[in-house]
Amino acid sequence: LEFSRQSGAVTGEANVNDILERTLFLIAHKLELQDVRLTKDFSPDIPVLNCDADQIQQAMLALLINAVEAMPEGGQLKVATRLITDDKDHQVQIEIADTGVGIPAEVIDRLFEPFFTTKHDKKGVGLGLAVVYGIIRRHHGKIDVQSNVNEGTIFLISLPEHSEVEQELL
Repeated sequence: LEFSRQSGAVTGEANVNDILERTLFLIAHKLELQDVRLTKDFSPDIPVLNCDADQIQQAMLALLINAVEAMPEGGQLKVATRLITDDKDHQVQIEIADTGVGIPAEVIDRLFEPFFTTKHDKKGVGLGLAVVYGIIRRHHGKIDVQSNVNEGTIFLISLPEHSEVEQELL
């Protein structure tokens, strides 16, 4: 439980596109082994964010690995970024979409609960998405999920351009 709190953020300026490129490099071999085709659509207009780049990378890595594991027979992985502008602030939106097995509607609301897992083959303990949720919340961001069984899943992460990273989320 202490690990999932993720205390002690190290903040600085970072570009989400660069973080995603590094993270995709880390899983490139896994994509190849599982016959997952990658599509990248990174907006060049993404501003530099004040964030803990290591934590954002940890969150993206967890989401990307989950997406690849959801496609055991291969499939399509789309990773995109875009700038969303509203009256108050700019948001950087990250989309991670897969053509995997999908998530049943009855468990969507529990995805970010600690120790909740849909992996019945003992691959997970149910902390990955809880940690992802904590990281995004500490950055004053939002994470949404849309999924259809046997069609795939889309995670949408929104991070504000101007925000202080919380040192600990209680």
